Amino acid sequence: MQENIDIPKLLALRKLTKAISVYLEKELSAYLQALAPAFNAGLTFGEHIQGIKQSVKGSGEAINALQELYRTLAKSNRFAGRLSEIKPPLAVFGKSLEITRVVYDYKTGDGTESKIIKVRSPLKWTLGYYAQGVNTLKELLATQARSGDTSLDICVLHLLVLHFIASSKTGPAKILKALRFQVNSEPSPKLGGLPLVYISSPVSTMLPPDDLIIQGTELSGTDVFEEIVNTDDIDQLKDPLQEQLAALIQ
Repeated sequence: MQENIDIPKLLALRKLTKAISVYLEKELSAYLQALAPAFNAGLTFGEHIQGIKQSVKGSGEAINALQELYRTLAKSNRFAGRLSEIKPPLAVFGKSLEITRVVYDYKTGDGTESKIIKVRSPLKWTLGYYAQGVNTLKELLATQARSGDTSLDICVLHLLVLHFIASSKTGPAKILKALRFQVNSEPSPKLGGLPLVYISSPVSTMLPPDDLIIQGTELSGTDVFEEIVNTDDIDQLKDPLQEQLAALIQ
């Protein structure tokens, strides 16, 4: 598909991508609002969360794994000297969720005339608790923490809690998968290996050839480019329930 894209088709695909991303982001936001109670830290960590008195099966192993990962992050170059020790019961107050479109650096060109641009993925999002997501973390890392300020600790903790909840086989990720949205956690090299939770739509996006990316940024006057929808994915969408029932019939 990439080889057949020219400027007119790129413009048409960008318009289509915007329409699809607006629709799917609205759908995902509605799903997450309904599923917010399932992301309650108490369901995974039980009495190790402030205000929770009931125990939860496996909560001891979960809190130990969280603390170990937190200590590892505290020793990384990205967070060295900036994270304080955490001890249960943990103060996790995140209730509502937010999503942030993924943005990454991309190097165009053949190396002699290369250019670094920011690329937005309109159909892939980073999940976070409200005001404790990846953008908040980046802002905190860019500032010099005041003495006694625990904002960075709190933000890292909330992102780690989401990682463990999203990684649970019986958690809300299974429900989102049934709704066609894939959930996975990946360590971020730029954030000291901190695992971030990503949600991807059933339709993927892609980049056109580099020459079109360069032309697009020159026309817009910015070093930012947005991926375009892969229309082949739309044609190949399948119904998982229909496939499972058909297999049972056979």
